[in-house]
Amino acid sequence: VQRLLVGLVFTSFGLAKIVAAAPDDLLASYHFIGATALANNANATNLKAILTLPDSVKFRADVLQKLSRTAVKLLGADSKNASQVALLRPLFDDLMTSESFAEFRGTKASPIFLLAARLTDERSRLWETNLQKTGGKSKPVKVDGNSGWEIKAGANSLKFLRAEKWTVIIVGAEPTAAATDFLKQIRKTTTVASDKTWLETDIDWPKLKGFLPLEKFPLKPARTQVQISGKDKNLRTVARIIYPEKIAWKSEPWRIPEELVRDPLISFSAMQRIAPYLQRPIFPAQTT
Repeated sequence: VQRLLVGLVFTSFGLAKIVAAAPDDLLASYHFIGATALANNANATNLKAILTLPDSVKFRADVLQKLSRTAVKLLGADSKNASQVALLRPLFDDLMTSESFAEFRGTKASPIFLLAARLTDERSRLWETNLQKTGGKSKPVKVDGNSGWEIKAGANSLKFLRAEKWTVIIVGAEPTAAATDFLKQIRKTTTVASDKTWLETDIDWPKLKGFLPLEKFPLKPARTQVQISGKDKNLRTVARIIYPEKIAWKSEPWRIPEELVRDPLISFSAMQRIAPYLQRPIFPAQTT
C-alpha cells in the first residue's frame, strides 16, 4: 500500500501550493492551475509555443502513457492490458488541463494521499466509472459530509468523493483530520488565479526518508518549495531550500577559471564550497 501511496504522489508531482505554515504531518503538496487556465494568459505565450512543438507533444504523450500504466499496476490491475491502461489515461490528461491540488501526509506507518481536481460533472463521472472498473468492487462511504464510494485494499482504501466542483480521491487508512483539513481548503478555492502562480510545490525531503532511499542521494535532504509563474511572456521560477539544521557554510573569494571560458558562451554556472551541502561525496577523492 505504501508503494501505491508514494507512486500516486510522485506521478502527480510530474504536474503541480506553497504552504507558509505547513502541518507537522505534511510530506509533500502541489497546486497546479491547469493548462486550460493558461490558454488565454498573455504571459504564457512562449510556454504555449514550446508545449505545442511536435517533440513536446510526443514527449507529453509518452509520459502520460507511462504514468497510466504505472497507476494501473499500483491499483493491482494488469498494466500490460491496453484496455486497463486506456481507462486511466483520461485521468492524467485531466490533471494536465484542469486545476488540481494534492497532499501527501502522515507517517510511514499511516500515510495518506489526497488529490482534488476541478472537473466538470461529465469528466468527474468518467473518473468514477473508470476507477471502479480498474479497482474492483466498491461500497458507499461518506467523509466530512461528502458522499462517495471506496474500494478496500487491506487496511487501506481508495475513496472517491465529490465536494462541490471538486473531484476528490483519498488513498490511505480511515479518514483523519488531514482529510477534513484538505476538504475545507479546497472548498475555499472558488476561482483560478491564472495571472498569479501557475504551479506550486512543497516537498519535505527529510520527512520522506522512510519512503525513499534518499541516503543514496549526494545532497543533504531539505524541504524544497518551488513556485512557477509567468513574467513578460517567460517562465519565472522561485525556489526555497530549507534545511532542518544549520549549514556550516562560509564564503571564499571567487576564483573564476577565465582561461577555460571561451566564446560563444551560452550559459555559465559556478558554485563554491558545496561539501557542507553533501551527505556523501560525489567523487571518492572529493574533500571540499
